[in-house]
Amino acid sequence: MPAGTSKVSFIYNALESISQSIYGRLIPVPPHIDIAGFYELCNDIQADPLRYHVRAASSNLSINPPLELSVMFPNISNILDFVSTILLTAQHNRIGGGLLQSSRLHKLNKYNEKPTLEKMQRVNKRIYEMRAGRMRDDNLVAALGGEVKNSVRRPPKRGLSLEEKRSKLLAWFSAEHTVYNIKEVETIASKRTGISGMQIKDILQTLLDDGLVKVEKCGTQNIYWVFKYDTQLKLDKDFAKYSTQSKEIETKIYELKARLEQLKDERDEQIGVDGITRTELLTLVEKLKLDVNSKAKDLSKSDKLSPVYLKNLESKNRELVDGCEELADIIETIVSFIASRGGHSSSTLKKELGVPDEFSSISC
Repeated sequence: MPAGTSKVSFIYNALESISQSIYGRLIPVPPHIDIAGFYELCNDIQADPLRYHVRAASSNLSINPPLELSVMFPNISNILDFVSTILLTAQHNRIGGGLLQSSRLHKLNKYNEKPTLEKMQRVNKRIYEMRAGRMRDDNLVAALGGEVKNSVRRPPKRGLSLEEKRSKLLAWFSAEHTVYNIKEVETIASKRTGISGMQIKDILQTLLDDGLVKVEKCGTQNIYWVFKYDTQLKLDKDFAKYSTQSKEIETKIYELKARLEQLKDERDEQIGVDGITRTELLTLVEKLKLDVNSKAKDLSKSDKLSPVYLKNLESKNRELVDGCEELADIIETIVSFIASRGGHSSSTLKKELGVPDEFSSISC
């Protein structure tokens, strides 16, 4: 990283070291510390290091140097306190390495985030106890309740969208106020914007198609440039054009809505059959629908009187009668068998068992 960003560099390396350790999964980031914003700052510095150089303004290293880091990122001191506490509390567990010798490291007695310090001390004690049993880190994390939601682990880096790349390339053109050939655009713009040189030409073409970048033939090569006045003039023209189109569309929508209401009124006033209005006809239709549904229910009930239904019912009754007769024969056989073995008459045994002498005749 460029001169003047050593504090950022130290915090970045500390966060990387912590995120790769078990503490990166167990220690939550306090709500007031913007880790994601800090990583975005690091990405900007890596994409355009000269802009963040300590002498960027005095030596004209960049046309648009940023404010002081302490002004642009006011909670950077809180992040430094946070990483210092983790490194110093966990130094016996071999994280931090050479970072522990840095003068940038804050002392624990200056640290204001007491909840984080207490959390670190508890976690550190449990880790020391569990590692004595040679427990693996994944099992340690699970035993301690799993990874916390807002952990120190670095979020996956999100690539720039096409629109973001277009904006960065256009901003670079506008800031420099000079002209370039295609090779210069691919090399210089790639370094300043962080966009891959292989993508520059395609992104440039989209800006040319939209008229945001100018191009002219100069000898055997094309020259590209953007002047802020030209860009502003085009934006003003586009704004006026689309404002006019928007008003025309709004007027058309209003006219169509008015016409629609008129047609609705005319349709309601139309006369139907025998002097009945459309509204009355619609009411009649709804009433007839109810009548149809009611008749359909009555029809389903009358299905029980159909020849097919009665024939099926007769067949089932025949099966039941046959079953009853077969059961009566079985009872007679059992009674006769028991009577012959016990030396009793069948009539006496039936009387004792409550079985009638003769079963009633069953017919369908």
